Amino acid sequence: MHKKISIIIPIYNVEKYLKRCIDSIVNQTYKNTEIILVNDGSPDNCGKICDAYAKNDSRIKVIHKENGGLSSARNAALDIASGEYIMFVDSDDWISENSLEQLNEYIDMDYDIINFKFSFVKENSKELIETHNGIKDSYECDLITYIDKLFSGELNFFIWNKLYKKSLFDEVRFPEGRNYEDLATIYKLYFNAKSIIVTDYTLYYYWLGNSNSITSNSTVKNMTDYLLSTKEIYEVNKNYLQINKIDFSNVDTWYKMMIIQLLINYTKSTYKDDDLKREIISELKSSKARISAVYKQGKIIKYALYKSRLLIPIIKLKKSLAKEGTR
Repeated sequence: MHKKISIIIPIYNVEKYLKRCIDSIVNQTYKNTEIILVNDGSPDNCGKICDAYAKNDSRIKVIHKENGGLSSARNAALDIASGEYIMFVDSDDWISENSLEQLNEYIDMDYDIINFKFSFVKENSKELIETHNGIKDSYECDLITYIDKLFSGELNFFIWNKLYKKSLFDEVRFPEGRNYEDLATIYKLYFNAKSIIVTDYTLYYYWLGNSNSITSNSTVKNMTDYLLSTKEIYEVNKNYLQINKIDFSNVDTWYKMMIIQLLINYTKSTYKDDDLKREIISELKSSKARISAVYKQGKIIKYALYKSRLLIPIIKLKKSLAKEGTR
């Protein structure tokens, strides 16, 4: 008998795409699932769509709640989830029909976290743009190796391209009221895990067409929350490696790259906040020697060019740092 998997879908204002998402889960070849649809106060017809699916499939549970954000919706579902494993799917994305069946061999082996690959998809199509990550074979990870691969960029901090044993969430919930909640939650899960497997299956399809998504809007709140979550995961992981006398250079370099990208986003954004700008620059200045070392290696320039496709923000950044340094 297959172990029960609770699939959590937070839903807000995605009427146009919701059926595609739900259909991909309802039609899984792996049938022992609990599908929790959380209508997070959506102003469109999402609530009605959820109820219609629930009438036709006893595995579906629907939660209707006031809008509280992504973390609040996921937490509401976690509170009632009864599966031995948890999976998160965003409501404008989808998974392949045999996703859970392919992961079943690792579920049977009782892994705490099962990591899988995903693909970006263009708007209104299933044309793959890029498959992540460059994993060629499945392999087990101890905690130190997993941290190293996360901060070196081989793996990622997304919450939705992994399957989790539910017990990992016994004392863990997403921070409500904060965006970029994945960063503030994922490290708590892998620190709780006793066994991790990284698979080479591409099972999740991330749709790039939603221009209203959190990650596509550089508002002051988004940038502030990004800084808060990034700093939190950086400090926790760096401290853990330091205590265990393990090299943390990957963590250091990752953090500085994230802050560089945040400042680039700030300079390009129409939203301005002097306190936020000062905090970003303060984080960069706090370890100026390490920034210079990475800069000379060309890593930050390569990273910023890859992310922004612009050289101008890098020039502005260098001038800004120089100006701040004279004050």
